[in-house]
Amino acid sequence: MARRSAGSGFRGTTMLQCRTTVTKASRLRLERRVALWLQRFVLLLLGGLLLLPGCGSGEQARTAPADPGRPPLADEVRLVVSRDFGRQIMTDVTAPVTKDITVMRLLAESVEVETAYGGGFVKAIAGVASTHGSVAETNAEDWFYWVDGLMADVGAADFKLRGGQTVWWDYHAWADAMYLPTAIFALPAPWADGEPLLVTNQADAAVRAWAEDAGVSLGATVPFGRKAPHQAVVVATAAEAEAVPWLMSRLAGHDGGVELVTVASGRLVLQALDGSTGPDASGVCLALPDPDDMDMPLLVLLVTSEEDLGPLLETVTPASVSARLGIALVDGKPVPLPWRAD
Repeated sequence: MARRSAGSGFRGTTMLQCRTTVTKASRLRLERRVALWLQRFVLLLLGGLLLLPGCGSGEQARTAPADPGRPPLADEVRLVVSRDFGRQIMTDVTAPVTKDITVMRLLAESVEVETAYGGGFVKAIAGVASTHGSVAETNAEDWFYWVDGLMADVGAADFKLRGGQTVWWDYHAWADAMYLPTAIFALPAPWADGEPLLVTNQADAAVRAWAEDAGVSLGATVPFGRKAPHQAVVVATAAEAEAVPWLMSRLAGHDGGVELVTVASGRLVLQALDGSTGPDASGVCLALPDPDDMDMPLLVLLVTSEEDLGPLLETVTPASVSARLGIALVDGKPVPLPWRAD
């Protein structure tokens, strides 16, 4: 079923009483995602009725091990399958683009898959099965997928792929994680095209050099303004971020998504999905949804001080963010987001 859809709480009172203006079109798109998720939830509550096991088309794709350090070529697509937000990689391959290739077909031709509800819902991948309906709701785990940094708003069988795209399936708990609309796993996608603005009050030479190495072609550099930009890479210290209401609102998850880091008193404090507090980070990189353009999230790099920007830029590469929602630097070491106490 569809994986890109808002659960309850995707909108609310924003920090500092600032609400980002949402167009009628974007509001309708968000409402559609709510409907898709409700539809999916009702099916799951049926408790396995109409369960139809499947194992793919019987024809195996000509896959090859992927190189996480480079985007897939124009004539191939990449598939990453993992658990616990990329902490355990199960599969990472590329396959040639074929006519009418879909997310479901790529998955079924690359790994063992069990489907349900007429083949439209992924029940298990490589023997790892959804536990929804068989355990307590707070402990249920399931499969979710994204394409080029975005949760999909259609089922896997209906999502037709283009060359150069990366699909990420991850198995994790439902609790507090139903709506995670954006991720950085496919860097430089979805920021490789369109020359996104660079929004920063700092010198931009280092960021531009990093972006070029990462495959992101930046547009003009602009300072922070009262309104949120569209299609942008945002670079700021924690103190600078605190002075920008729209950025604080999005970091808090008020315009979709969840809060992965709390910015307060010049600090970057990591947050677990259950709301518990993690360690301080010297830098974080994450994608924040734009309610006016859900297909183009903001790429955000935050640091506690300007001196921390260099180490963060060195850390954030296409290889290091593979199968990641976001990434943080804690005591000089990369930590995957969302944070959890291992």
